Amino acid sequence: MTPPSTPTAEQPVAMLPMPMVSRQKKQALKQRKRQKSKTEYELKKIRQQLQHKQRLVDMYRKRLQRATALRVSQHDTPRTKTRKFLRHATSAMIHKSLIFHHALLDQVKAKYKETHEERLTQIVSTQTRGTATLNKIFTNVKSWYQSPVVLPAVGSSDHNTVLLHPVHPPNRPPRTKRTTYRRSSDPNGKAMIYFHLKNF
Repeated sequence: MTPPSTPTAEQPVAMLPMPMVSRQKKQALKQRKRQKSKTEYELKKIRQQLQHKQRLVDMYRKRLQRATALRVSQHDTPRTKTRKFLRHATSAMIHKSLIFHHALLDQVKAKYKETHEERLTQIVSTQTRGTATLNKIFTNVKSWYQSPVVLPAVGSSDHNTVLLHPVHPPNRPPRTKRTTYRRSSDPNGKAMIYFHLKNF
């Protein structure tokens, strides 16, 4: 059979009818699209929650590891050490340990006493600016000084002046007068000596 000839411009082409989409099908497509978007959004939220939970799991795992390592590395308490020591110690070992204990205890008490004596004390008890004491003096030898004297402010300062005197004046060596001669480095003086010696 001979195939049909190609249509020309003079021969109009018959238009195929467009398929009709029903209203129910359009609604079904829209509903499916909305359901797909909702599912993707919920899936994204679930992934974010899963990442957050995973970070929490990692954090608590690291805390547990640190706590376990700290518990393993901790030393025995003094009571446990004493119990273990008395379980296997001889009388000579106990005697030596007690001597060391008392020696160490005496050193600690002496050090604490020195620290307590060297503690600084604030000795200004009068207001130095309005009703507040802002100019303070700290010392660890309070008995060496008299009570501070608060004087008026100097110049335009809004703080009063605090004067502190020692109980006993410091011992100073006696003053001696000493005369020292040295050659002058003044050029005018050198010129005068030159002319004086030249005319001598």
